[in-house]
Amino acid sequence: MVILRSFGLSTLKWTTDVFTIYTEPLVNSGLAFGAKRWVGTLDRQCERLASAMAINIPIGDLCVITTPEGRKSILKLAERMVTSFCTGVGASTSHTWTTLSTTDSDAVRAMTRKSMDDPGRPPGIVLSAATSFWIPVRSKKVFDFLKDENHRSEWDILSNGGQVQEMAHIANGRDPGNCVSLLRVDYKFKPEQHADLTRELH
Repeated sequence: MVILRSFGLSTLKWTTDVFTIYTEPLVNSGLAFGAKRWVGTLDRQCERLASAMAINIPIGDLCVITTPEGRKSILKLAERMVTSFCTGVGASTSHTWTTLSTTDSDAVRAMTRKSMDDPGRPPGIVLSAATSFWIPVRSKKVFDFLKDENHRSEWDILSNGGQVQEMAHIANGRDPGNCVSLLRVDYKFKPEQHADLTRELH
């Protein structure tokens, strides 16, 4: 709950009665429900909303998107994608994760759920898979690697080894890393080839 105070200040209050022993270290550290985390999230959301409502668009942001309406449409699509991702990997009482691998070091978990009334998504079954691993480098370096389209084919199976080109870059915050990119992948498609030896038999 945000309570507005005088002089443009506000107080942020969070109340919860859900607490599990597994999250105790995270909660006690102040990272989960701490004021800094929530204020940072509110600040980030305000940046995104301001970017979506902006009329004066920097020329460098345009690329293939030439209108403010097109820009808003791309930002709304990106927001739906983030919501869909968070819904897919979020905890749920009706959908449970199943562990597919046997070792803890490379545990892969999967979950299926029915998608019936998701906006922008056809009805059907959604399969989510997740794993986690530790990388001994700074988080900024990992973030820069993941957002660099030149490295996309090294980790994104959907790029299928093709050349990835950034068609549009829309900044949606003060930090240059906060952006929405429209990517184009030039697929390298090789049709199946085989010789039919029976044609040569007479």
